Order: sequence, then structure tokens, then C-alpha cells
Amino acid sequence: MINVTLCTLTVHGDAPGTAVMRITARTVDDDVGGRYEPTFVYASLTVQATVPFPNPAGGNFSPPTDLDGDGLYEDLDGNDFIGFNDVVIYYKNMNFIESKQPLAAFDYDGSGFVGFNDVVKLYQMV
Repeated sequence: MINVTLCTLTVHGDAPGTAVMRITARTVDDDVGGRYEPTFVYASLTVQATVPFPNPAGGNFSPPTDLDGDGLYEDLDGNDFIGFNDVVIYYKNMNFIESKQPLAAFDYDGSGFVGFNDVVKLYQMV
């Protein structure tokens, strides 16, 4: 038996919460008419909201924003543009991002974790 990936699905959450998703393939066949019985896997999806970053002057900054709609939150201080302050906030709050933020929203290099390369990628956006 050979495992073959039939598709990759990207889902975007509009609001915080949890949902169960099941995708059903009605017909799976090959180029010469052979039919196959696909295996289904249930997935639980959790959408986590971003939270404001702590402000060293006290309180919190405005909530971070995704300025270009790509799923990555570049504007960390919520002032509606990407600036050097966002890079500083990221660098000083890497532990905060790992523990309080949805990681995928701040993983600029796509590595699956928060690291110095993400700081560099954010700096390149300034």
C-alpha cells in the first residue's frame, strides 16, 4: 500500500473557537479508471485570537494587526504600519509570543517556531 497525499487544505479562522472538520471524498479514481477507498481523518481546529503586546511604559499596545491580509501580524504595536518599534517588540517578547500568541500569526519564516530569523524577516518588512 502506498500513501499518497491527495490535497492540502488551508483554513482561515474568522473568530476564536474550536470546530471539528471532516472532508468527504465522494469518488477517487486514477487515470485508467481504477477506484479507491480513501481513508478519512477527523481534525479538530482551534482558532486562537491575538492579544496585545505588553508596553514597557505600562499597560499594553493596541492589538497587533495583519496589514496585508496574509495571515501574518506584522504591526505588533497596532499603529497601522510596520516600523522599527514592531521589530523591537518582537525581539523583546519572543517568550510572550510562544506562550500567549497563535504561533502561525508570528512565524514569518515558516519554521514552526519563534526564532531570531523571524526578527530578521520582520526587519526586512520595515
